[in-house]
This record gives sequence, structure tokens and C-alpha cells, in this order.
Amino acid sequence: MKILFTSLFISFSVILSAQIKLNASDFPNPADTFHLLSWQNIAKPTNFTNQTWNYSTLPNTSTSDVIFVKEELEDFTQVGIDVYRSVSKNFNADFLYYIDIEFDLNDNALSEKGLYIPEQRYGLTSFTGNNKDSLIIPLQGYIFMNTVDHLRFPLEHKKSWASQSRRVTEFNLTVNAFNLKNVPAQHVWRSIRKDTILGFGTMQILTENGPSISYDVLVDRIETHAIDSFYLAGQPAPLTLLNGFNISQGQKTNVGNRINFYRKDLFYYFASFFFGSRPFTAQPTDFFACTNGAQILSSTEGIEPEQYLTIYPTILSQGESINVLLHKNHDEDFEVNVLHSEGKLMQSSTIQSNQLTQVFLPNQMENGIHFITIRDNDKKIISTQKIVIQ
Repeated sequence: MKILFTSLFISFSVILSAQIKLNASDFPNPADTFHLLSWQNIAKPTNFTNQTWNYSTLPNTSTSDVIFVKEELEDFTQVGIDVYRSVSKNFNADFLYYIDIEFDLNDNALSEKGLYIPEQRYGLTSFTGNNKDSLIIPLQGYIFMNTVDHLRFPLEHKKSWASQSRRVTEFNLTVNAFNLKNVPAQHVWRSIRKDTILGFGTMQILTENGPSISYDVLVDRIETHAIDSFYLAGQPAPLTLLNGFNISQGQKTNVGNRINFYRKDLFYYFASFFFGSRPFTAQPTDFFACTNGAQILSSTEGIEPEQYLTIYPTILSQGESINVLLHKNHDEDFEVNVLHSEGKLMQSSTIQSNQLTQVFLPNQMENGIHFITIRDNDKKIISTQKIVIQ
């Protein structure tokens, strides 16, 4: 019994989450294509301190990619810029144009450091009714006076920071009704960002090949938006022109509230709840999980291929039940043990593989961290998972 308890304690000590600290070296390979799975109407987490999040049982869903491209322009690389990402900037609710955000990953931070804007030409018929009216953006690029920092290292619980920088897009405007013929104009905006590391815990996600292993994560609450201004021929744009384009001085655009989960050895976020312009008290619009490099649960738990364990919920109240599903190539009986955090066996039952089984927890289970173990017919532990009673 002493030997068994010792072996259990060793395996448990690996599973227990701890406050982690992430540095620049923990975010490798910034130039990559990051594969995302996404869902809608996923309930947001409400507690972020030493929590367990399991999103490995979500249904099949849509996929998308986010691309960070290695920067090769010398004007950017000589100041430390590593990669860029192509995004859009709103001019008003109905019109946007494209920009490349230039990123610098260094020992201190991951920062937006510059802007590259490709040449673009837009007709304005939908705004003015004249097919000869146009907005032309020439090729341009520059380094910011101040960076906007996505991450500041070391990244750790309770750290927070705010940053902002001024950006300018030069364009030429032709609006015949205002007697404007290729007149120089500017879209000036301040990009504003605030980050707060809310907490830490462990997280599993669903990948294209099944559930991931559990990773230690840090949780970052992110608030971003832009404040816009418009200039014509070096002066603030006249009100009549602003009204014609349905824009205003000091307007707030590109609002992007989100909660990101970061893990070691992944440049992009591991998972993210996206709220858009909604407040954090509201329901997020989307949930994303990045599957790059995620290890599959079966490959690291000593379980044969095409076999993995699903247990949910992992955070529950006294007397509630958990759902257990062991996916396996063939049907077989397994022993499910509920253990106290100190290793004491509280309950044992039998389940059959490939069948979703409801397991009720004993009422005498104390609040805190406990464990579920699965044993095969040879009494070998093939999987252990942490649960939290609160």
C-alpha cells in the first residue's frame, strides 16, 4: 500500500498546476501558420485562479488559419522586426482597408513596432453616387514612435500594462461634389491596448486528432480599440465631408476585447474567448483554440493509439456527478476510482469503453482538488485526471 501511494503521489505532483512564468524564449517560431478551431456560444470562464479548463470534448467545428510572415524588408529587419501580419483597419462601419502590422519579438516584449501599407485604390460610388470619385492609398511604411506591446516579459500572474501608439495612413481623395481632385488627406489613429494577467491554471483543448494533453497556462485579459481623426490638405476634415462618409473626429473603432490563454512553446495564443465590442460581463461571440504543436492525450498517457479519455465537468459542486467516456478500439471493462487529494480511495465503479457513463461523487468529498484514475483489467493505471470540487 505504501508503494502504491508513493507512485500515485508522484503522478499527481506532475498534474498539479502551478503559477508559471513565461519569457521570450517560451514563444518560439513567430513566422508560422497557426491553425485554429473555432466555436460559438461557448460559456466564458468566470474564475481564473488555479483553475482547470477542459475544452477537449467540444463538437467538431470550423477551422481557419492566422499567418505571421517572416519580414525581409531591410528597413524593418534592421530595427529588429521579425514578422508581420496582414489585418484590416476600419475607416467607418462599411469601409475598411488593409495594413501589415510589423512585430518585434525580443527579450523584453512582443510589440507592434511598425506599419506597412500596400497601395490600394477604392471607388466611392456607394458613398457619393459618382463613379469618378476615388480614395487612393499609396505604398507607405514606417516605424512607430511608441510600440503597442502584446506581451511584456516575464509574463506572470497579476502583471498588467498599457500601451498605445500613433499611426497615420496617407491617401488622396477625389470627390467631385466637393471640388476635391486628388487632394492629400490623412487617416490618423491612436491604437490603444491594455493587458492584465488575470490568473493561471491548466487547459486541454480539442485538436484535429483528439483531445490534447493538459498544459499549464496564463490568462491575459486584453482590451483594444482605436481613436480616429481625419485631415484634409493638412487641416481637420470639414464636417460636411465627415457626414458624407459617416465618420467623425474622435470616433472609436476596431474594438477587440478578448481573453487569451498562453502556454509554453507556442508563439500564438493556446485559446481565446473573443468578445469584440461586447463588455467582459457579456457572452463572448467566439472561442478559438490553436492546435499547433499540441500533443495528443493518448500519445503521452501511455494509452494505445485511437484511445483517449474524456471526463467532464472537471469543476463541480458537492454531490454532483461527472461524465466519463473512454474511447477505445474495442469494448472492454475498466475500473474508475475516485481518490481524495491525499490518495485515499473514496469510491470505485466499473465502466465499459465507448459508453458515456455518469459517475456520482461521494457526498463526503471535501472542497478542493481530487483525482479520477482509470485502471485496466491488469489493475494498471492508464490515465489520471484532476477534478476540483468547490
